[in-house]
Amino acid sequence: MRRVIVFTLAIIFSFSMFVTHIDPENTSRTVTAAVEYNSYPWETVEGSIYNPFSVVSKNNGISELSSIAIDSAGFPHMVWQDNSTGNNEIFYTFWNGSYWAVAGGDAYNPWENNANISRNNGDSAYPVLVLDNADNPHISWHDNTPGNYEIFYIKYDNPSLNWINSQSINYDPATNNANISTNSGRSWFPSMTLDSTNNPHIVWDDFTYGNREILYSWWNGSDWICTDGSTYNPATGNARVSQNGGHSCNPAIELDASDTPHIAWHDFSYGNPSRLIHCFSLLLRCAHLLP
Repeated sequence: MRRVIVFTLAIIFSFSMFVTHIDPENTSRTVTAAVEYNSYPWETVEGSIYNPFSVVSKNNGISELSSIAIDSAGFPHMVWQDNSTGNNEIFYTFWNGSYWAVAGGDAYNPWENNANISRNNGDSAYPVLVLDNADNPHISWHDNTPGNYEIFYIKYDNPSLNWINSQSINYDPATNNANISTNSGRSWFPSMTLDSTNNPHIVWDDFTYGNREILYSWWNGSDWICTDGSTYNPATGNARVSQNGGHSCNPAIELDASDTPHIAWHDFSYGNPSRLIHCFSLLLRCAHLLP
């Protein structure tokens, strides 16, 4: 059987990088330690030589689909999808220099599932993690708790020691108040980045409009906004970027120095196999200049 290994990579400084590794041949599917490369061989954050037992998640569930970011001290922060609670949840932990900690600073305890940040009854999956310039984690994922898959977004607020949504309201799993897509179709596979003011820009793959389309919206401090400067409205589909007749899937986003978004995805509109599309948006640059 062909072996497939999933890697997530983050590079820090000049010569150091961290990789998280999930091995599907391991039936427990644990998230292996964020191994660091300074010089051969690979080391764990604890300073020991990497081996197959260098595990971060250390629980009995399936821990997979990790995302990693590196803070200003050079320490890794990780999120992953984990079913140790009985359903897929989003787990978050970070290395504080001495041990793996959860938001708020307590030590990560896999037997208490204290890294669980989604804390709902649905399928919380496919997380992405970005740190802002104060090292606060911003996390997005797709979640079917509302009845269909939606895009969720929260960030950690250090002063209040709470996870909050884009409106700075404490995240409440019971009310799904982290839901930003709020439409009737399947919204999934988010990609996220932050602009120079730490506001999130999110793209995702959405099946609301008859075929899978790429949607993009960003938070301006008051509302979720589209590239033309209008407030995101799922009823009109004004967040659509791809706007074609085929399936547009699995987007990725980055911002340039002017906070202009660059979005890539693969697309089936042009026959099979799918083609990789790159879209450079000048409309958002104009929107930033609107009064």
